[in-house]
Amino acid sequence: MKSRGFLLLIFTFALLLRVGFLLFYNNGQMLSDNFYAADESSYDQIAVNFLEGKGMVTDDGLYARRVPVYPFFLAVVYFIFGHSFVAVRFIQSALSAISCILVYLIGLEAFNKRCGIVAAIICVIYYPFIYMPAYLVTESFFTFLLLSSVYFYLRYYNLRNNNYLFVATLLLGIAALCRSVIFPFIVFVFIWLLIIYTNKINKLIKALLFVLVGFSLVISPWAFRNYTIYKTFIPGTLETGLFLYLGNNHLATGGTGGWTKWGQDQFVPQDSGKLFTVESDRELTKKAIEFISHNPKRFLWLCWRKMVNMWRPFYADARFLNKLLMSLLYVPIMILAVLGIFLAFSNSLAKSCLLFFLIIYLNVISLITISSIRYRYPIMPFLIIFAASALVYLKGKVFVKK
Repeated sequence: MKSRGFLLLIFTFALLLRVGFLLFYNNGQMLSDNFYAADESSYDQIAVNFLEGKGMVTDDGLYARRVPVYPFFLAVVYFIFGHSFVAVRFIQSALSAISCILVYLIGLEAFNKRCGIVAAIICVIYYPFIYMPAYLVTESFFTFLLLSSVYFYLRYYNLRNNNYLFVATLLLGIAALCRSVIFPFIVFVFIWLLIIYTNKINKLIKALLFVLVGFSLVISPWAFRNYTIYKTFIPGTLETGLFLYLGNNHLATGGTGGWTKWGQDQFVPQDSGKLFTVESDRELTKKAIEFISHNPKRFLWLCWRKMVNMWRPFYADARFLNKLLMSLLYVPIMILAVLGIFLAFSNSLAKSCLLFFLIIYLNVISLITISSIRYRYPIMPFLIIFAASALVYLKGKVFVKK
């Protein structure tokens, strides 16, 4: 009962902060049906077109520009509440509040109850998690799906019930159809299972089958739909080549808006043709790979710049108050997270490997494509969990000494 009361308190306080941001930020700016971030308009286009019976397609006829889950989420909200961005923002605020509860549950499963409590409290008041639900982009919904998937994977680790493994993989597949960047992470799930079932081949094979079936069930309808349109296997989107090239060409800077001028990063060859087609995706992928192979030092330098760009505390053009709020918890979180990761591996906690793999994987993807502070937000809950585990450890050491 005490845990339920704590979770209700966490949800309520988190929701109040996020709704408060919607109500009071910049004199109620978020209570209007306007776009305030890049990508919002394309997601909105697809959702509206879907409701009008045109399918998951942009206004300019791109059928695989985005994966379908987030536009479908918007379409459901629009169907119920009308074409209201404000309704989306309030629902995303609720999902973000639920994510704080998921952080508690993951901390509990991966470490202990105290870790879960501390991590949840940090997520409630962490400023980027308060304002991100206000934007019609995937981060809040994707983070919710990712946390849900990881929670069920950890439940599987602790209970060895294949139903949890199956549900976790279904959720990972849905997350991949929300942000295609997570597609290859299924390989790291396989590696995690290999670590768990070393010298237990029968259990390993059974677990791998559950993962393969679960992931295929979610991805197959979208891949089949794309095959009927493009006559080639497309499990995600046709944007991989563009993002790979934007991050790796002779004019690339390693930055996004706030680090250097956005236009310099958006250079695209004139001969690439219409973007987000099978041909342009292959051509831009080829050009990016050629650049990397011929300019390895430049590629490593760009990776360094992207890492700095992704992990700096705040956007360069942010207001002073925003810079202060974003830095207040961020710096101690990062320091404690490093300690928490070190302690977890010192204790040989196989289950925490999955969290570590996720952090490393999403970071590496940004280093080889394009980076932005926004792209680290789905990673932050897991870093916060490691930071909370370190904080609980240090507190225990102090009390032992006393």
